[in-house]
Amino acid sequence: MGFNHTACGYSSGSALADAFAADERWQVLGFADFCDANGLIDEIQDKAWKRFGARYNGDGEVYGPKLKNAFDLKPKLHALPTEPAP
Repeated sequence: MGFNHTACGYSSGSALADAFAADERWQVLGFADFCDANGLIDEIQDKAWKRFGARYNGDGEVYGPKLKNAFDLKPKLHALPTEPAP
């Protein structure tokens, strides 16, 4: 969403797209910057997924449960190996 480039810390939509295409880390960092710039950090910390969904995507009733389900995958992600198999 190039029109959010400033909130994500980029000088233009093209700069955002280039960074996001280069590596997933820039997508994650850009999302964190977007959330910070739009006052969404409290909703994440409070795990208020419906409220976050409403403010982020406009439909907390639909988007909120999807966010909660994604967050609930966190323990499974942490259980994945961090080193390549020998």
